[in-house]
Amino acid sequence: MKRKRITALLLILLGMLCLPATVSADMGPKPSVSVEVKGLNGREVVITLLSETPDVGPYEADNSDRVFGEKADDVRLAAIADDFYFLHVSKRVSAVEPIFTWSYYPPPVFKVLLLFDDGGYAVSEPLRRTAFHACYTVDAGQLRPAAGEKLPLEVTARLAPGLLGRLALLFALPLILTLLVEVVLAFVFGYRHASQLRTIIVVNLLTQLLLTLGLVLADYYANLFLYLPTLVFGEIIVLLIEAAIYRRLLTREAGPEPRSPRRATAYAVVANLASLALGVFLTFRNYR
Repeated sequence: MKRKRITALLLILLGMLCLPATVSADMGPKPSVSVEVKGLNGREVVITLLSETPDVGPYEADNSDRVFGEKADDVRLAAIADDFYFLHVSKRVSAVEPIFTWSYYPPPVFKVLLLFDDGGYAVSEPLRRTAFHACYTVDAGQLRPAAGEKLPLEVTARLAPGLLGRLALLFALPLILTLLVEVVLAFVFGYRHASQLRTIIVVNLLTQLLLTLGLVLADYYANLFLYLPTLVFGEIIVLLIEAAIYRRLLTREAGPEPRSPRRATAYAVVANLASLALGVFLTFRNYR
């Protein structure tokens, strides 16, 4: 009877992972580059990203018919000579609205350019987008270029808004829920002795730390596209580690009766399938 219940649990959890999901080729999260311009103090400037290549996604340097910004600013930006390309994407920013975001196919290698109304401009050194949501800050407070003058522009990387909250979602919430699920399943499998539960909790703390490190790196560099494969692969590694430890320790822990290695392995499989299903659910809740 107990084996039938374990088999039923395995089948239910596998079925949860195999539920169909609709996917569209151009849906889901997209990489972005955001630049916050500080020190404007009543002034307005035009900001754009100059691309290392003449075309990125739907944007082309030679296609001036598609202007993403004000036409007059677009003409002035197109006249600036640089070895990087202007892709006709720009925005006027001010102290009231200081953030420029390129949220659809931003150039992977780019320069930040600020164009002032008196005709002067400032350009940064080339930057490479590494984070999935790359955020930067520039200070225009001391920049007063004369007409036609080119000044160097310092760019500072900063954390994406909400990153700390997402880190908490990646670690604290899954850890609490995983411990809750695995302790409940431990009782189902007969692991109810304090020493057995302590082993399960300590092992989960260690494996969740390793898994979270991989998930944080995946979230920072590639978001959902790498996050889900990392989650699945990481759970497989965690399963192998936990199964090996449980087979050695749970079978030796004091309890009302001896526990077989097969039961310890089955517990590790069911508990990690439950954790994986929970992780996939939280991922789509976070990125939808």
